[in-house]
Amino acid sequence: EAELAVLMGRGNMGERLEKAFSRVHYLDFAPSSRDLPGMVRALQRVCRSFEPEVIHSHLFHADLVTMLMPSSGAAKVSTIHTQGFSKADHILTRMIARVVGLLSYRFDAVVPTGEACLRFGQSYRYRRLTSPIDNTAPIPAENNYNPDSRTLLSLARWHPVKGHPVLLDAFRRLLETHPDWTLACVGPGASEDNPDAVQAVR
Repeated sequence: EAELAVLMGRGNMGERLEKAFSRVHYLDFAPSSRDLPGMVRALQRVCRSFEPEVIHSHLFHADLVTMLMPSSGAAKVSTIHTQGFSKADHILTRMIARVVGLLSYRFDAVVPTGEACLRFGQSYRYRRLTSPIDNTAPIPAENNYNPDSRTLLSLARWHPVKGHPVLLDAFRRLLETHPDWTLACVGPGASEDNPDAVQAVR
């Protein structure tokens, strides 16, 4: 059984998450919130009600909250998906990454999802690093998807390292010969609320 705690409120992936987990807890903190003690207390309440054997945190902000939460006896594990930062990354995110690296001894294991992620972890002085586990899936011998589908799905936040402009340019070329195809981009910033995303689509 697996439950999920989301630091923020229910977003556009809520329905998918709720189908994938036994229960989803939305802690309803604003993306700009600096209430770290409140986040730690909220996560503690979730852990007390669920009593997990393993706590897996994902991304720097969640890592920080998980590390600062007093031990409940559950193993704490994190994964590194980041290969590096660009100028587009907020200075606070970089600072949090440094703090997470310094405090990573509080995890039982930190698993890089590739060699580049391992190098990032080493450069930020992460402790308890394991051997990398590639964040990929083997290609099945036979198709396990609907061959009649004409939809491409991109799950990624709007960020320079995610390469949305390259994806959009490639999809424009695809439309020249396959006008019945659709591209769906899902992730923070990949929406009509982001002027840069709207401009890139035009």
